[in-house]
Amino acid sequence: MFGNWIRATSATTGTGSLTLSAASGYATPASQFSQGERFSYALLADADGKPIEGGIGYLDGSGLLVREAVLASYSGGTYTDASSNAGLSAISLSGTTRVICTPLKTADLAATRRGRSSGTLADDIFHPVNFQAPTTGTLALGSSGRSYYIPVLLDFAFPVDAVALRAGATGGSIDIGLYGVLPTGEPGDLLLGWSNKTYTASVLNAYTLATADGGRWSAAARIIPPGWYWVCINGSALMSFSRIFSLHQQSLLPMPDAGDRKTCLFVNRTQGTLAQPAPSGLNASTISGSSDVVSVPMFGFRRAA
Repeated sequence: MFGNWIRATSATTGTGSLTLSAASGYATPASQFSQGERFSYALLADADGKPIEGGIGYLDGSGLLVREAVLASYSGGTYTDASSNAGLSAISLSGTTRVICTPLKTADLAATRRGRSSGTLADDIFHPVNFQAPTTGTLALGSSGRSYYIPVLLDFAFPVDAVALRAGATGGSIDIGLYGVLPTGEPGDLLLGWSNKTYTASVLNAYTLATADGGRWSAAARIIPPGWYWVCINGSALMSFSRIFSLHQQSLLPMPDAGDRKTCLFVNRTQGTLAQPAPSGLNASTISGSSDVVSVPMFGFRRAA
């Protein structure tokens, strides 16, 4: 998603895709990116180098730069960051624009992920990148009335509008929360939360951001900056999940010398509300209670339409 010494210019005006011209002495986007390959771009005024816009884009079949996801803009002396909302509109260009490839705060991990496909919920879920080897077996939470905190690494910088969990044969009521990370690596503030929601057995359960009833963030859709977070799950019963992942070892949880890999933190808490912020003194454990099992429930985000 990044390239070396890339620079081009464009005389295209307006908010659409850009026709690119080579800049003498520099590599072109086409020399390092193939058609459809996402990369991080920035647009500058060619006359004075002042910033205009940055985001994720790609080259289409005609070699045009498609401004797929605008993540930051600078207009009229005002900086706007897309991490605080559902995304930005493309800036209307005038004159000659300089195009470069450069890292962006909200795009450092994002450009390799595909967009929304069929519009079907099951086809449009982004999973944390530290979740690996998906299977269709059954996993049960180790105990009801207990909040489990699972570390997740998110790598997409597109607007999302729902979270999803695939239920097994046991449903009930559930609390789901997305928490930030403290400098210590432990869960911090609740960012998005759904308390006491119905968890229907044997289906993919989706909870929209518009129905979130807790947390610092509020929007029907928003970009979640790439990085580490904690997901909290607390069920009224010993809930089961029919889609399972293995947790990558390189996560926020340590692997002690004995090789006892921990998949989560937990605290005993009556189901029905989410803590704000997360409680301190959480215990490290595995969801299944076995020291050598590193399974976690399927959890993902749906890209907004």
